[in-house]
Amino acid sequence: MIKTFEALIASAMLVGTLALISSPSFIPEEKYSNIRDAGEEAFLTFCEKDGFRNLAVSVDSNQSLLELKNYIDDYMDYPYSLRVCDLNGNCYSSIPEGKAYTVVSYLFDGNISQHSMKKIQLFMWLFKVRK
Repeated sequence: MIKTFEALIASAMLVGTLALISSPSFIPEEKYSNIRDAGEEAFLTFCEKDGFRNLAVSVDSNQSLLELKNYIDDYMDYPYSLRVCDLNGNCYSSIPEGKAYTVVSYLFDGNISQHSMKKIQLFMWLFKVRK
């Protein structure tokens, strides 16, 4: 009876371990050697799109920041957070807690008639979200 119980516990532990190993919630991304490269590539892609530039320079509230984030969601495979600041130090969103991220910063400007410089910080984590 004891040996049967021990065998049952051992098989449950084995199945549990296999299930945990075979189905991780995050998988490492091998496309970029450095997560910073992914962020820089994302900003270069965004810069080519007028919609992103218009949304970026018009961020003046948490609602407009959410609109910018919704625009970026289609292009990002990594978990990320955005922070947008103007030249006066007014920032929308905050720096994420913890230290396991990298940040890529980019300066955006309006046009000649409407100068509206914004600093956009893209905080990215190392793991890609499984879709």
